[in-house]
Amino acid sequence: MRRLRYFKKDLIGNWDLYLLAIPLVVYYVIFCYGPMYGLKIAFMDYNPWKGMEASVYVGLKHFRNFLSLPTSFQYIANTLRISLCSLIFSYPLPILLALMFNSVPANRYRKAVQTVFYMPHFVSTVLPFSHKSRLISRPLRYIGKLNSIDLKGISDSPLGYI
Repeated sequence: MRRLRYFKKDLIGNWDLYLLAIPLVVYYVIFCYGPMYGLKIAFMDYNPWKGMEASVYVGLKHFRNFLSLPTSFQYIANTLRISLCSLIFSYPLPILLALMFNSVPANRYRKAVQTVFYMPHFVSTVLPFSHKSRLISRPLRYIGKLNSIDLKGISDSPLGYI
């Protein structure tokens, strides 16, 4: 009872913070807890035409089947290796890179190198698509030939890709 009174008091006092938390809670319910419902497919002989409710539960049959394969332990080892490499290269490397940037004494050189390293994160996807568009549809001497080679015997007119 005491906790409930404290929660009500906190809710009234910080209603704006709880209002800000609603989208985050909704996000987690939809995208993190919602897919948990589909995990039971691993324990069923799932038939998409029958649906989840009409499919038969088979227990650990699929797990036994997978573990009886001669390559299953290789699959597991490869998955663990990829995950470990991902952790090693995606977590400490950016920190080391930031420390290396910080240790460069020349301010102008440091800013130039930082720009070169971080620029690909800010380049829009518009750039590659615009180059593709130029390659495919422009009626210049060599550019635009890709479109005619691509469609030989299929179509008489060039397609608009973008």
